[in-house]
Amino acid sequence: NMKTIIQVRSVLFILVLIVSVIFMSKIFNNNKKFITIENINYYIDLADKYSEGRGQLNWKEIAAIDGGINDNNFEKSNEEVIKKIANSFYEEGSNNKKSFDEALQECTSSKKEKEKVKLILEKLQNTSLRQEVEGENANKDKFIASIKDYAINNYKNYGVLPSITISQAIIESNWGTSELASKYNNYFGVKADRRWKGKIVNFSTKENYKDVINANFRAYNSVEESVNDQGKFLSENSRYRDNGLFSSTSYIGQANALEKAGYATAKDENGEAIYADTLIRVIRENNLMIIDSML
Repeated sequence: NMKTIIQVRSVLFILVLIVSVIFMSKIFNNNKKFITIENINYYIDLADKYSEGRGQLNWKEIAAIDGGINDNNFEKSNEEVIKKIANSFYEEGSNNKKSFDEALQECTSSKKEKEKVKLILEKLQNTSLRQEVEGENANKDKFIASIKDYAINNYKNYGVLPSITISQAIIESNWGTSELASKYNNYFGVKADRRWKGKIVNFSTKENYKDVINANFRAYNSVEESVNDQGKFLSENSRYRDNGLFSSTSYIGQANALEKAGYATAKDENGEAIYADTLIRVIRENNLMIIDSML
């Protein structure tokens, strides 16, 4: 009898284990398929398109409303609906932005639909185009948070979008880990010309695809000082204004203006300039344009 009981318990344990694995697998697959990379790129592209000249829209808010209207099926989306959703975020006849709740009220027809949209938005909270690497994304989020407020102040003082400031800091300092950033608080690779009266440090730097040169760089006392000087540096150099940096309202326009003005001379193996594309990729991967949408 005892042997039979043990056998029955073993069988039951195995069955429970199998059911649990199947159940967890379904949950994993459902979460995995909630929104695809293609869907994310689609909503980012359209949010950027309908933000042009009017102030950045939050792609997650647009995707949440669209998903709620289409019963959680992002594949049912069409651009005409997205255009209407995007326009609902602006006051009629102006480029003044409305709140998410105001746009939601305009786009949905029932309380149930509103609740569905809010649930989708909550599920999208940690969604990005970044690859999931254990521990790495948490460090990236921490770096972005550490510089975010300074970048917003930089926009208020000089007009450089936070997404641009943060993406430049990410690229130029390798997420704050470069020696120039970690030891001397220079997060943007700003060189020390004759106008600079502060501290100087000499470093080797990669100028093009393979070229490495020695140059003098500015040294700062803090991250905040570095960010503030970056905005000042760009605003005081006429070539950035002449190439449209401060007349553009989008991160794409500002990224292209920086490249055109010669902020960085980085080229790929084919000799093609890559700075603007690199900035735009970093901004999209890390949802930095969403910070712009909060301004």
